[in-house]
Amino acid sequence: MQPILEVAIGLVFVIAVTSAIVSGTMELFSAARGLRARTLELGIARMLDGQDRGVISASVLKHPLITSLAKADKKRPSYIDGVTFAATLLDTAVADVSRLLKVLPDKAGIDQRLTSLADDPLAEDVRHRWKDAKSDPASLVAGLVHEGNSGTDLLALLLDDAAVDARITALESAKDPDAPTLRTAYQEAKPGPTFTARVLVERLSTPRLIERAQEGTANVTAALDEVTNASPHVGRILNQLWNSAGHEVDSFRHGIEDWFDREMERVSGWYARQTQAIMLCVAVVIAVSLNISGVTVARVLWNDPTLRQVAVATATQSSTQSSTSSGTTASATTPENQPTYTDLKNSSFPVGWTSTAWPGWEWYLVLHLLGIVLVAVATSLGAPFWFNVLNKLTNFRTTGPPPAPAAAQRT
Repeated sequence: MQPILEVAIGLVFVIAVTSAIVSGTMELFSAARGLRARTLELGIARMLDGQDRGVISASVLKHPLITSLAKADKKRPSYIDGVTFAATLLDTAVADVSRLLKVLPDKAGIDQRLTSLADDPLAEDVRHRWKDAKSDPASLVAGLVHEGNSGTDLLALLLDDAAVDARITALESAKDPDAPTLRTAYQEAKPGPTFTARVLVERLSTPRLIERAQEGTANVTAALDEVTNASPHVGRILNQLWNSAGHEVDSFRHGIEDWFDREMERVSGWYARQTQAIMLCVAVVIAVSLNISGVTVARVLWNDPTLRQVAVATATQSSTQSSTSSGTTASATTPENQPTYTDLKNSSFPVGWTSTAWPGWEWYLVLHLLGIVLVAVATSLGAPFWFNVLNKLTNFRTTGPPPAPAAAQRT
C-alpha cells in the first residue's frame, strides 16, 4: 500500500507542476491575444445588438466610463462591472448613433469624402479617428458622439448636402421609422439654399436616458420609444426592464445591472470553453517539449525506491509551503513558492530528454506517448485541483488511515 501511495504522490506532483506551467503559459497567451477583452466585447454586442457586432455596443464601449477601465497600454478593458455598465448605457446616445449612421456615407463613401477634403484642416483629425476605428463607420460615430462639440464638428465634416438628401429619400421610400425625424432635422439644417451640416448633427442628438429621467418618467418612456426605433433588439429589452421597474429610475438602473451580470455569467462560460480547448493544445505542446509522460514517471518511481522517497519529500515540502502561504489546502501555490520544472529536474524526476525519461524506440514507446497524452489531458483540470489532491495525499500518508472500530478489530 505504501509504495502505491508514494508513486501516486510523485505522479500527482509532476502533473501539478505541469499544470502550473500550462496555466502560466495560457495566461500569457490570453493577455497577448486579448482573449478576455474580445470575449467581453462579443458578449456585450450580443446583449445590445443581438449579433456579434453592432452600433449600440460600439457606442457603449467607446464611452469614457468604459475606456477608462482599460490599462494604460491597452485599448480595451478585460472586465466591466454591472454598476459601470448600467451608468454607461444610461448615458449613451443610443438613438443618436443609429440615426447618424443612416445619414453618413458607408465605408467607401467616407474614404471618398476624406479624399475630397484633402485641404481641410479638420480632415487630418478625422483620418486619424477613421484609422483608429479600423474603417468602421459605427465605431467612428460611437467615438465622436461622446466628444461634445469637437466630435460634432468632425461628424459634420463627413456630411454632404445632396448625399444626405438622397439617403433620407431612400429611407422614406423604405418606410424607415426614423425617416420623419431625419427629414425634419434636414429641413432645419437647410432652411434656405445653404446646408449647415453641424445643425443636422445637433438636431439628431437627443438627451441621454439619464437626462430624460431627470425630466420625468414620461420623458424616459418617450426616449425608450426612440431607442426602440433605432435598435429594436435593445429597445424591447429596456422597455421590459422599465416596465418591470414600475417606471422607477433606481429600480430601472438596478434591473440593467442585474441583466448585465446574468449575461456576463454566460460570457464567462464562453471564455472557459474557449480557453479549455486552447489550454489542451498548450498542454500537449509542453508535455511533448518537456517529455513528461505519466506512464514513464509512474514506472520509474515504482522501480526506484530511493527516487520515490526523494519525490515524496519534494512533494510534501511543496504541499506544506502551499498550505502555509495560502492559508488553505484548496488553492494553488503562490508564485513565490510554486515549484517549477527545474525543481523536477533537480529532484531527479524522470522528465526531460534524458536516458531515464526517454525509453528509446522500443515497444514501450507507445505507452510512453500515451503517458504524455494523459498528462496533457490531466492538466486541463488546473493547477489548483492537482495541488489540492497532492495536499490530501501527503496528509493521508502522514496521518495514515483512521483506525478500524473496536468491533472490527475483535473479529
